[in-house]
Amino acid sequence: MGKVAWRSNTCVTCRKRKVKSLIRLKCDQEHPVCKKCKDSGLKCEGYYGQGTRAYLLPTSSSTEVPTEDPHTQTQPRNRTRIPRASTSPSLSIQRPTENKTYGIVNLFLDNYIPSNSLERSCGDQHTIATWYINFPSYIGLHPLLDDAISAHCLLFLGRIYEDQEYFNERSWELAYNLYHQNGPICLPRDRDTVIAIHMVMASYEFYDSSKESSTGLESMMVQVEFGGDVLRRFPPTTSHPINRQVYLRVRCYSLYVACLRRKPSFLNDKRWKEGWQTGDIIDEIFDIAFEIPTILEICGQVASALNKASAETQGAFRGDAFRLLRTLIAELVNLFNNTHTSLTNWYARLQNSEHRPLFSVDDMPASRTARNPFSGNLLFSSAKIFEAHLHYWFSGLTLYTIMARLIYRISIFTSSSATIYTRVNYLDDKDYYNAETKIHELLSLEPFVNEVAASLAQRACQAVTFCLSPDQGSVGRHLMVPVLWMVQDYSNFRGQEDLNDWCVQMFGELAMKGCGIASSARSVSYRDFVQMTEKEAGLGF
Repeated sequence: MGKVAWRSNTCVTCRKRKVKSLIRLKCDQEHPVCKKCKDSGLKCEGYYGQGTRAYLLPTSSSTEVPTEDPHTQTQPRNRTRIPRASTSPSLSIQRPTENKTYGIVNLFLDNYIPSNSLERSCGDQHTIATWYINFPSYIGLHPLLDDAISAHCLLFLGRIYEDQEYFNERSWELAYNLYHQNGPICLPRDRDTVIAIHMVMASYEFYDSSKESSTGLESMMVQVEFGGDVLRRFPPTTSHPINRQVYLRVRCYSLYVACLRRKPSFLNDKRWKEGWQTGDIIDEIFDIAFEIPTILEICGQVASALNKASAETQGAFRGDAFRLLRTLIAELVNLFNNTHTSLTNWYARLQNSEHRPLFSVDDMPASRTARNPFSGNLLFSSAKIFEAHLHYWFSGLTLYTIMARLIYRISIFTSSSATIYTRVNYLDDKDYYNAETKIHELLSLEPFVNEVAASLAQRACQAVTFCLSPDQGSVGRHLMVPVLWMVQDYSNFRGQEDLNDWCVQMFGELAMKGCGIASSARSVSYRDFVQMTEKEAGLGF
């Protein structure tokens, strides 16, 4: 018989005794205290949603988490308390206390987005923070969405508690039920609800500490792909427009998944691009960044063509591999130039839209200089500006690092195969691009690409340090693993061991702050992950 979740009509004490003694225990839930525990002279720890679990439900008037069992009137075991942060006056969050889910979400928000963090200043802007701040408004839309939100919040709270049992058992039950639901939800009427469930569970997988990094990220990607598949099958219409926050979550997660997999996303199609309609800076950077996975895929094809061309130079010369290589390089150069121009113009528009500096760089205290291989601590003007820079630096670092790797590989190839490569030009007709011209155009970009990649790596490191600073919340930390992987990939390419060691240290800090898969990501590089998840990664450079 397969593993099943615990029955909800059994008290905590009887469950523990059943696990330890492997005997059949009966339990009566009709009484606040289990009769079997009372007859045995044991202290009953109550049922889920009652007993000691009631401390998950702080009221709006309380200043700290209650720790007394209201049913037994006895003191439970000592446990670490989570201090409750005061609510920011600039941000209004609905906080009813009648529903248990609201209590869990309220406690989660107090710890996930502290009142003094930058994310509290986002207001009604469309940012990462507002996705979580809107959790209370999603409660009651569908029972499965309630379970997903509760599971996510409980898992995060369990990760930051010294005693994780109270949160993690319930979180596991909710996640188990979600993964084994057979009843379909009506679509497209409930399209946004279904997508929201997948997006919440994608974040849940990131914090799940029971999985290795490759398994956890793979599970997260599956949830993102499920949500994207629902969106693709039921696109927004006039009668069924999509929720703005839900769509932003799909775009954000899908971009990072597409870059990690090096596969284009369907969201790169023009029909899904919104920047030209909304004028929003986040929408615009996503519209541009979705071109990057296509470039990554072509880079893999170029690497494969280089291998074939190298083999052809050792055997019978036919020119097929060289023709393919030349065509791919021509396409790559054009696409890279267009994307680079779009990124440059976008950042210029971002600077012109603000009447103050986008961020400032302050000298870091001496005690913190070891936490960042680059001097200076970034201070952003707003949460939305920070998020826009985070997507920009991640996308740019991914693009310029892969181009730097590829240009280096091509320079080695052309130096050893220049004679044969030139012969192909004379074999082809005028419909083909001139190979020598395109190859020199690409190689001429090497100094510029290396310089930009180094600058973006520096800013990405400073962004990670900003996210992990004590006065910031946890918003954005689920994006830090891909960002750190890209910095690590750059450091490996440039041979900077100190930067690589710093990335490993930051993975450790992320793990201590609740990011479950970060603890294993320290030993699995980005390139290792791509090779594990793709049969033909095309990584020869």
